[in-house]
Amino acid sequence: MMAVTSLALVVSVNEGMYGFDAVRVGSGLMEGKWVCGWVLSGLFVLFSGFIRGTMETSMAMDGSDFERVESTVVIKLLWDNVVLIFLYALVVQWSFVVTTVFYFDLKKRIP
Repeated sequence: MMAVTSLALVVSVNEGMYGFDAVRVGSGLMEGKWVCGWVLSGLFVLFSGFIRGTMETSMAMDGSDFERVESTVVIKLLWDNVVLIFLYALVVQWSFVVTTVFYFDLKKRIP
């Protein structure tokens, strides 16, 4: 489902279709390429899950932190995880680029 909705997003941008029309076109384009879509979506989920898990463990707070949660604590937690936040942004950008390349490859193969 993630592969179809990602491809539907690219279809809506490139072809001007929206909603279920874009999902229908994206699903039609992926016909016969489901394995590739599953692999791409799985890799995106794997990378983003790894980043989420790493951030979750590094941002774990003990009970004393809940007594005094100020903006400086939040800023410190974000600053400590700035690399992971940047890496997550790169994964999201990379997923859009790969999905767009996949879309144009599918469009080229279909006459």
